[in-house]
This record gives sequence, structure tokens and C-alpha cells, in this order.
Amino acid sequence: MLASVGWDAPQAMVKTTRAGGKHEDRFAELIDQADRGRLDFDALRELGREYRVCSARLSEQKTRARDPEALRYLNALCLRAYTHLYVPRAKSRAPRLAFWLDELPAALGRTARLQLLATALLALGALIGASIVLEDGRNVSATVPAQMYPPAALQQLHDSRDARARFLERHDRSAGINALFAGSLFAHNTRVGLLSLAAGILAALPTVGLLVYNGLTLGGFAAIFMRGSERGAFLAWIVPHAVPELLAIVLCSTGGLAMGLAVIAPGRLGRRAALRRASGDALQLGLGSLVLFVCAALIESFVRESLLSTQARVAVAALAVSALLGYVLLVRVLARRKAKVDVAFLG
Repeated sequence: MLASVGWDAPQAMVKTTRAGGKHEDRFAELIDQADRGRLDFDALRELGREYRVCSARLSEQKTRARDPEALRYLNALCLRAYTHLYVPRAKSRAPRLAFWLDELPAALGRTARLQLLATALLALGALIGASIVLEDGRNVSATVPAQMYPPAALQQLHDSRDARARFLERHDRSAGINALFAGSLFAHNTRVGLLSLAAGILAALPTVGLLVYNGLTLGGFAAIFMRGSERGAFLAWIVPHAVPELLAIVLCSTGGLAMGLAVIAPGRLGRRAALRRASGDALQLGLGSLVLFVCAALIESFVRESLLSTQARVAVAALAVSALLGYVLLVRVLARRKAKVDVAFLG
């Protein structure tokens, strides 16, 4: 990532620039866009072209020195453009902090549309699974895999209110058992997430299938409890750990979709370069999702498998959502801060 330098020109220099021709005007406009981080590939290439033109003009004006104000302004523009084109951004933060405040937010921003697509595919699977079960309860075993819940017990869970009440009963287990359970949950969820990410290399078709399949399971299982009086207890049972877990699955799947898109439609970069860029974003999203998987496993083990009341579980869910929103707001505030540089030597 390249550095961004801000500089506010005096009014006299602005007037000089307006009289300096279309190259200086376009050059200044491109640099302003680069300061805001809004340059695409074509605009960045144009910035490089305008930099070469204006650098040559700067050398010419230095020999003539007819207009000192125009010379200073054009020199400042070339300096700002140089920092975007050639100077790497200084890493002012520690590596771990830079990942959470710079690298991961940048990857999230570049893949925002794919995140929406992954969420839509997951929701589509959930709607299909719920509609299948609500239409005919005998279809419940077709939506929930047998390794997750045996078909006979699953059907009994659907048909019997007492079975659902027993399922939602709260038990107080030892910390050792909960820790072991958390480890197994983390291993399973991480395996599913990384599989969805890595499968993106196969044109993202397995990633799409895994998203719909996970949604199908979620919707089918939720439809069992959403019909009667157990709705509130079930939501308190599932929502606290579902918030970080589903978000982690969406992020991993987004990485897979990004790599699949690079394979299918690499664009002018070529498939190898596009895949290299997409795999970098996928890696950032995968690393970020690991923390979410850890949080989901801990909540599922120590909150879901506990004697906490429904209100306390809802509070945990609200805390998880608040933490995610707080992280997003923090990143947005930091992203809007422009890096400044001392340009007093120009005057």
C-alpha cells in the first residue's frame, strides 16, 4: 500500500494552477482522489502519465523560472504524486495492530459486494430449509445431516413438544468439559470455514454450494423451534454464538468467492495476477475469521451450555453485536484521518 500525503495550497497557487493548463488541473484532481483512496487501475495509470508530463514541465520551468508561484505549486504536486507512485507507506503501527486497523479493513472494503453475495446465498439456503420443513415435517432429516443429529431423534424433536423442552434445558457442566467442547467446536467450524475459502480456487462452485448447504441446515433446524412457544428460548440458545460464527463463515466464503471471481473473470490483470491479489484478500479474511470462530466456540460452550437466564444470553448476543459495530466505527474513524507531512521546506 502506498503512502498518502495531504497539502493545502495557498489561494494564490490555486489561481496559478487554474491558468496553468489542463494537465495541472487533471493532475491535481487525480492526486486529490488518491489522497481519498479512490483511484482505480485506470486512474492510477493516468496519474503516472500525468506525473511524467508534469515532471518534464517542472524541469522546463526550473530552467526558465518565469513564475515562482507556479513553479512551487507544480513542484508540490509532483511531490505528492511521487509519494503515491513510488514511496511505500511507513508502518507506524505494530504488525498485529496494523492487521486489525489497516490490512483487514482494507480487505473488507475491497470485498464488500462479495460479502453481501455470500450473506444472500446463506440466507437463501436458510429460507429453502425452513420452507421445506414447515411444509412437511417429515422433510426435516433432509435438511439436517445425520452426523449432526440422528434422523430418528430429529423427527422426534420436530413432533414432540416435550422433546424440544428437554433439548433446550439448561445444564451446568464443569469448566474442563466446556473447554474440551469448545476445542472440538473450534476445530469443526474452522475446518468448514477454511474449506469454503480454499474451494474458491475451483471457480467458487463448492463455496456457493457450502453456503447454501449451511443455510439449509440452519433454516431446517430453526424451523423446528420457531413454530411454537419455544421460539424465545431457542433464539436465546442460538443467537449469541451464531453472531460470530455466521459472520466468520461469511468472511471465509467471501475469500473463496473472491478467488473464484479471479479465476472466472480475471480482467486485464490476467488470471495469475488477479488470483494473487484475490488470495491476499482471502488470507486476510481467513485470519480475521479465526478470532470469530474462537469467540463462537467459547460462547457456545460457556454460555449456551450453562444455567444463564434468557435475559443474560440476550445480553451476550447484544454485546457481540456491539463489539462488531464498535470495531467497524473505529476503523471508519481511523480511515478518514489523512496522513500529513511537513511541507514547510517548499516555502
